[in-house]
Amino acid sequence: DERQLAFEDLSIALAEVEVQKEHLAAKAGEKTATRPAPKRTIGNLPAALPRIEEVIEPDSLICPCGCGVMHKIGEDRSERLDIV
Repeated sequence: DERQLAFEDLSIALAEVEVQKEHLAAKAGEKTATRPAPKRTIGNLPAALPRIEEVIEPDSLICPCGCGVMHKIGEDRSERLDIV
């Protein structure tokens, strides 16, 4: 029975800590709700940055197996920020 009392005291202390955390989180939520969110452009680089376009194509458009002229079936574009 004494062991059960120790566990009960621990669970009460944990519950009190959880209530305090929720109370602090609610206060923090009120403070951040009044401030406007920062303006972010995640995934879009500024247009003023210089761009380097690299096109990778095969040397010849003739199919190596001899079945005719190859044509484009897809395209992949990406942007990344790099320091030169």
